[in-house]
Amino acid sequence: MPSYIVLVSPSVGGAEKRFFDILTGLRRNQVDVSLIAPSSLIDRLKADHPERADVLEALVPVPLPHWSPVRFLVGLFGRLRTLPKGSTFHYPVNCLWPLHLGRGDRISMSMVDCTRVPSPRGGTRASVWTWLALHVVRRVDVLSPVMLRAMQGYRSAPKMTLTPGGTYLVPPTVPMAPKSPIVVFLGRLVPGKGVDDLLDVLPALWALLRETRP
Repeated sequence: MPSYIVLVSPSVGGAEKRFFDILTGLRRNQVDVSLIAPSSLIDRLKADHPERADVLEALVPVPLPHWSPVRFLVGLFGRLRTLPKGSTFHYPVNCLWPLHLGRGDRISMSMVDCTRVPSPRGGTRASVWTWLALHVVRRVDVLSPVMLRAMQGYRSAPKMTLTPGGTYLVPPTVPMAPKSPIVVFLGRLVPGKGVDDLLDVLPALWALLRETRP
């Protein structure tokens, strides 16, 4: 059955970048996997990565002129109705497991939050939602070794594995022409803010760094 990565996110961030890289690596190794995401995110990925024309056909947009969690839920539900039942779905963030009830799909999820252990008494809706999802999904990919150790007493612990290597990045393309470094400093030149002091010490700081770096 086909496999899908589902990104519940309107814009490109760390997790979105990482899983787009994962999708790229899998597709280039002849793995049949696609990525479902809001059309705004799909458009951004296509614009930012024209060099990945070989994988852009695997991007499946959920039409969404403006980001709205409710409208995305409705759009994703409609998209799921067009996909084969019993497929595999991986949610890097915000696992929407209720949409798959009665379909027989295989659901897995990632835990990229490295600050909060999910719990029914976690104090936030996200913590409670993630804790519920742990009982429904088949596999859980945990980014943080600390978080993985903290959940070893959970019933769902046997489902959990640490992200291999911590992350995955597609090797960057070599630029066609060398770039000149550009530094922009933004601040207010107001007495007492310390900006003038910073500018005074920068030459000495740079000289020290050049002497000490290997």
